[in-house]
Amino acid sequence: MKLTIRHNILFFSTLMLLLLSACAEEEKPFDAPFVYLTDKFGGISATMDSKARFTATYYVKLSSKLRTENLEVQYKVVTRDGLQEGVDYSLPETNSNPIIFEPGVYEKTIQINWLPNSLNNTKDNSVRIILESSNDPSVTIGRIGPGKLGSQYTITKQ
Repeated sequence: MKLTIRHNILFFSTLMLLLLSACAEEEKPFDAPFVYLTDKFGGISATMDSKARFTATYYVKLSSKLRTENLEVQYKVVTRDGLQEGVDYSLPETNSNPIIFEPGVYEKTIQINWLPNSLNNTKDNSVRIILESSNDPSVTIGRIGPGKLGSQYTITKQ
């Protein structure tokens, strides 16, 4: 029984030391700026009906402290072999490239006009919006982490 009490005292002493040392250290908040793509539901991909005709909005979001200068973000739209711009979709002239985040602005949009068209199911019927770069090297493209989620958004017509 003495051994058990001794182990409990040692365990609780160690635990208290760890807690006290954690409280003594001041951690700096994680605040590295990043931009990412998403939809209104927070997703990074979507499927859609090939017979649909509508304008879809995709969001480019900036996670950052208040900036004092504009942030420019370059992107590209990559069409896979099963779709064709002007036949399956079109890009409105209102889309700007680069996207410019003025100070205090944290969300911008990219729109795609989807057009009804028959598909060849043996091909890749997708479009990708890909964030490429920014004019500020401290801003990460995609969410922070190994997967860089949100650096691109994929839409597949079915």
